[in-house]
Amino acid sequence: MRRFVENCENYCAAVAKEAKLRERGLTLDVEPYMKLRRDFSSTQICAVLFEYVHGMDLPDAVFENEAFRQMYLAGLDMLCLTNDLYSYNREQSRGVAVNNIFTVVMKERGYSYQQAADYIGEEHERLVAKMIDASGKIPSFGDKIDGDIQKYVRSMEQCIAGNITWCLETPRYFGVWNAASQRDIVVKLWDVES
Repeated sequence: MRRFVENCENYCAAVAKEAKLRERGLTLDVEPYMKLRRDFSSTQICAVLFEYVHGMDLPDAVFENEAFRQMYLAGLDMLCLTNDLYSYNREQSRGVAVNNIFTVVMKERGYSYQQAADYIGEEHERLVAKMIDASGKIPSFGDKIDGDIQKYVRSMEQCIAGNITWCLETPRYFGVWNAASQRDIVVKLWDVES
């Protein structure tokens, strides 16, 4: 419960900070953006529900463990990156893509749209490898807790895969071009709404 409340408080504070940045038209650099994105994306609120769904309460020592923390952050960052990738077209068409990894890397590194998309793909691959590596390094906390950790890791994996599937299947991000975007792996940028 404590983690849930803390994550909700962090989420509300981050949403307010992101709104101020957007209002002022300010885009952060990659590292501070990803730290803020973890909070204003609500991914941590979703992740804390893994424990509730499985009826478990992982000790603080698990969350303080470096390998678990790396697995956890890699999972959160994958969720954020894929959401930014899929939502960019919609956001840019509404003039609100200031805080999206596309905008961040295009501004910070001078990337084109394609280079930004490639960066997101490469970063996602790096995070998959990091999550797998970190998951394998989580030490034993005893049989019961180890089983709960495995459920948690599996839930993170399912959340990442489920998010990708949902984003590709819903018309929310690709509209009527959803099937064509999936087939051709090309996204036509929408015009900016007036």
